[in-house]
Amino acid sequence: MEYKFSNILDFANFILGCYARVKELHWRTQSKAIHESLDNMTWSLSNILDRIMEQSLSIYGREVLNSGDVQATVIVCDNFEDLINLVNTTTVEFKNSLDGVSEFKAMSSELDNFIFETNIDKYRGELV
Repeated sequence: MEYKFSNILDFANFILGCYARVKELHWRTQSKAIHESLDNMTWSLSNILDRIMEQSLSIYGREVLNSGDVQATVIVCDNFEDLINLVNTTTVEFKNSLDGVSEFKAMSSELDNFIFETNIDKYRGELV
C-alpha cells in the first residue's frame, strides 16, 4: 500500500484535538443553539475518529500503531464558526488525499457523511 498510515494518523490527531476544543467551547458558550450543535459535534467527531482508525488498522494491521502515536493536535479556534470551518476544510483536504486509493473508498464515503453532519451542525448553530 502506497498511502502512508502517518497521513491517517495526522488526521486522527487533528480530529482528536478538535474534539477537545469542541468540548471546551461547549462548556463555555452561552448560546443554546451553539451548545446543542457542539454537543452533536462531539458525537460526530468521536464517531469519525473511531471509524477512520478502525478501518485503517484493519488495512495496515495493528502493529503500525505505536504507544504514544495518538497525540491530540492543539487547535487554536476560539469560536464555533471558525472551528467548524476548520474541521470541514481539513476533512475535505484529507478526503481528497484518499482519491484513487481503492482501499479507502468506504472511508471516503464516511468522510462525506461526516462533512454533511457538520454542515447541519453549523446551520443549527446559526439559529440563535
